[in-house]
Amino acid sequence: MREAVRTEHIPEILTNPEKGRPLTGDLGGIFSYHLKFVRQEYRIAYVAEEGTNTVFVLMIGKRGEFYKLLKRRVRI
Repeated sequence: MREAVRTEHIPEILTNPEKGRPLTGDLGGIFSYHLKFVRQEYRIAYVAEEGTNTVFVLMIGKRGEFYKLLKRRVRI
């Protein structure tokens, strides 16, 4: 899975940062990119810097309690 994220999904996000879903509420300004690997759903949370080709990946993880953990990570 790591290789797929590194070679397929991250380049896709870099090519089109709006590909992910924009989050709302407390997590506004963060995008969530969804992917599936061996029947398990994963999320990549990232922030795209406008005007540049820069994307800051905040967290990659299984869907379960992803957003709860993300809130803790970004301290909202």
